[in-house]
Amino acid sequence: MSSADEALHALSLTRFHFMTLKELHTDLFSKSKDQIISSFDAGILNTGLDTFLMSPSRETILLEALRQNKAVRLQFSISQAKPGEYRMVNHPYKTLLSRFEPLTESIPVTITIQPILDEPVAFHITLTKDGESHVYKVDWSSKIV
Repeated sequence: MSSADEALHALSLTRFHFMTLKELHTDLFSKSKDQIISSFDAGILNTGLDTFLMSPSRETILLEALRQNKAVRLQFSISQAKPGEYRMVNHPYKTLLSRFEPLTESIPVTITIQPILDEPVAFHITLTKDGESHVYKVDWSSKIV
């Protein structure tokens, strides 16, 4: 099979999973009233899903995860402000002008996306940050259950 044929084959086999992920990504912030996920975690998940969904090999990666019963792992860092801690920053051109900025720390984040076959749940998504993990089950209508 050629590379184009493989990509088309992967797309046809993963289209329902892909559509579910894409709809979850689109609706992540619109369901805030009945959402199980916090807005901070939703923002992190949005960043990870955006990166994955923009990847040119997303269907092939998703198909391999389905075939091997494995998960797609996304790892990155986010900056988070330290509460109550600030530093004074001088203006680069005006010596008498300065401002306070919050101190930030880098927090490693891991998102694992486990596609599921033959169940009412399409994905198990695990979000791990700062030593705590949250597992979200996503059904075929892209709702977190």
